[in-house]
Amino acid sequence: MYAKQNWYYAVWDLIVLLTTLFAAISIPIRVAFKDLPEPFGLAGWWVTLVFLLEFSRNLREFMEKKSRKEFQEFEEQIWFQDLILFTDFLAVIPFGLFLSSPLFSLFRLFKLMRIHYMFRTYQHTWIQHAGLLTLLSFVFWLVIAINGLACGWYTLGNQQSEVPLSTRYVDALYWTTTTLTAVGYGDITPTTSPQKLYAMMVQVLGFGVFTFLIGTVASRLVRKDPATVRYEENLDGLASLLHYRSLPNDLRNQIVDFYKYIWRKRLGYDETSFLQSLPDSLQTEVALYLRREVIEKVPIFHDASEEFKREIALLLKPILLVPGDYIFKAGDVGEEMYFVVNGELDTLTRLEDKVLTKLEAGDFFGEIALFKNQNRSATIKALSYCNIYALDKSSFDKVISRYEEIGQQIKQTVENREKKYSD
Repeated sequence: MYAKQNWYYAVWDLIVLLTTLFAAISIPIRVAFKDLPEPFGLAGWWVTLVFLLEFSRNLREFMEKKSRKEFQEFEEQIWFQDLILFTDFLAVIPFGLFLSSPLFSLFRLFKLMRIHYMFRTYQHTWIQHAGLLTLLSFVFWLVIAINGLACGWYTLGNQQSEVPLSTRYVDALYWTTTTLTAVGYGDITPTTSPQKLYAMMVQVLGFGVFTFLIGTVASRLVRKDPATVRYEENLDGLASLLHYRSLPNDLRNQIVDFYKYIWRKRLGYDETSFLQSLPDSLQTEVALYLRREVIEKVPIFHDASEEFKREIALLLKPILLVPGDYIFKAGDVGEEMYFVVNGELDTLTRLEDKVLTKLEAGDFFGEIALFKNQNRSATIKALSYCNIYALDKSSFDKVISRYEEIGQQIKQTVENREKKYSD
């Protein structure tokens, strides 16, 4: 239900965005081109209806937030929210119904304050799409700016009514675009002092706009996701090593394959470090969300309480294995037990001459040494790239002491495996 509600709001916000874009383009044109037909029309009613519904929704949400006192921690937001709501109200008023001058319809452009706030909110909410949203925001404001500046240029110029309206508008857009981009072909030039001053303002504005484009938007577009950045850094590090030291081709290829794997699986980011940067309450929630699927794959955890899942989610430590890795060998001191997220592993005898069992996603191993405080009774070897989680001995002892039913299930598994290995 929550996801559906989010999509509903996203679709509605898109409608508001497009309606505001239409109003922000059509209103300056109506003000600048006096001979444009001026019926209020169906489009005006549509803008009024959308703005009114949007104002009603924003007013309701604002009152709900105030009643819940959500603004107390951010008092500087209260005046800003009041201002946004007031500009929403101004944008709703249909001045075209009772005032003949189109200048009053410019009040509707106050709705752009809400659009600015909307873009900023989505950039903070949909962080993974922040680069795309920045680009869309830039294009939105650029279209509005070019249209508005073109209308301003036309207002200052020689308004020749005998020239078709569409031609006059395109000429104004052409001058604005060439001036903003510092091209300035010179076929349309300012002749009066107001036009010259206006042209200088547009030139300075164009310099600022495209400096922002190159310095901000371009940097966001070329910014890569963390996994890709980590992958390229790893390859650079390998290239640096090979520049000074030689490695066998097989070993080099294994390293490259490993880097490719963690890049494709998006494993180049350390979730443990991220979790440690959060307060305790958020650590628990995020860890449970990230590791719930893993925990629920383990049969002995199927019927475990939510409290147990929350606790163990924080105790698990992620480990990545490559084909041929030994987790431990028979006779090693047992300090951790493991849970398989994905991949395949072999359980081998001490001499590694026999496969006792194969381990896959949802299996766990290494509990015998921890449960009985003895050395490892078998050898575990990775057959493929494997993602596993480790639970250290102190955490293991804590879990089985607090959750006896889980301890009993692990004990039963220990007895069954010991019997199997002895056979």
